[in-house]
Order: sequence, then structure tokens, then C-alpha cells
Amino acid sequence: IIFPVKYAWHENASLELIEESCIQLAIFLKAPQIRVVMPRVGCGNGRLTWSDVKPIVEAYFQRIPNEIIVLEYKGD
Repeated sequence: IIFPVKYAWHENASLELIEESCIQLAIFLKAPQIRVVMPRVGCGNGRLTWSDVKPIVEAYFQRIPNEIIVLEYKGD
């Protein structure tokens, strides 16, 4: 699965693109046996904060019966 968060590698992440990626993943997750593990998308090299991204991710996935795990980055 590809979950784009940037239009180009050197740009900051885009909240609009993250939302579009959430929509596409939610469509894919109509099969309830799928489990998803993902990083905090758009954070880190995307330069967004999780407090900005989390509401978008939660809005699309809180009502889906699949197990979705968002990993926390434990940087240096």
C-alpha cells in the first residue's frame, strides 16, 4: 500500500494529500480481515505535527472495524 503525504520528496507534507490518502485507504479497508500498521504519516521528514494529522486519520478510521495501529517514532 502506498500512502503519499508529499507531492515531491523535498516538500513538507500536505494535510490535503494525507486526507486523500486516508480516503483511499478507507475504501481499501472494506475487507474486515485486513490489519494496518503505519507510522505517524506526514510527521518527521514531512514536518507536520501529530496533533495536526491525528484528527484527519481518526476521522477516517475510527469507525472501520479493522485493526489500525499507528506507531510512535522514538527518535534520538
